[in-house]
Amino acid sequence: MKKVLTIIMLVLFSCAIVVLGYTKKPIIQTNFLYRVYLDDLVLGTIKSKSDLEHFINESGEEIKAQYGVDAVYAPTGLDIRKVLTYHSEVDDVKKVYDNLGYCYIVVSEGIVDENGEYCFAAGGKDAFGNAQLSGVGEALKQIIETNLDIKTRCNTLGTAQRAAMHFAAKTDADEAYMVGAAAIEYVKADKSGLMVTIKRDSNDPYQSSAGEIALNEVANATKLLPKGWINEGHNYVTQEFIDYARPLIAGEVAIPMKDGLPDYVHIDFEKGIQKTRL
Repeated sequence: MKKVLTIIMLVLFSCAIVVLGYTKKPIIQTNFLYRVYLDDLVLGTIKSKSDLEHFINESGEEIKAQYGVDAVYAPTGLDIRKVLTYHSEVDDVKKVYDNLGYCYIVVSEGIVDENGEYCFAAGGKDAFGNAQLSGVGEALKQIIETNLDIKTRCNTLGTAQRAAMHFAAKTDADEAYMVGAAAIEYVKADKSGLMVTIKRDSNDPYQSSAGEIALNEVANATKLLPKGWINEGHNYVTQEFIDYARPLIAGEVAIPMKDGLPDYVHIDFEKGIQKTRL
């Protein structure tokens, strides 16, 4: 009898998933989804765990009355897991995917909700008290796979990005040298408590110069991207942002190579820099 009831309960769960919101259609304005597994196989996704529990309770009473039993058991191996999502509107993704056959999405780990709260704070703090952010890529992957049934991959730019000197922009390299040289001049002049800044003197042609600001005015502070640089559809940047960012990635750095690898500066800490190629 228990085996029969388990089978009935499995059918019940499957029906509940269909009734409460199967995942083939985009789910609108849902902050959380609940994915239902049986022996680690996905049965489907529901919008509300409480609705599922209410459905099971009501249907369980019907099953008990119909079969004259006192209890209804869920199948062994059943698991309901919460899937976090900041927004489940995926029409933009579907539109691009249907048109091109692929879709690239770029999103910051610092994305916030309508209340200004981080969507993907890991719970910890760094040495400066800032929230540690992680998980946005995996969450987007789950949203897209759940709502559109499209195989999705996510990558987090980290060490590979920071180590990719062969893709550095000449503007970036030149300004790094500029602020480093300015910092040395401050040290020679016995100045302290300052941060070197980059002042944009001209957009076209792009020109910049080094400045300074008191460290206590900027330390542990955050400058946000202006809202006016995001388009009305909230899915791309404006021309104003492109005009700002384009010069920053202009130019290329010629990297000296040796035996197939970048040949960077070599330093002898007793004698100083031995050779400089860049």
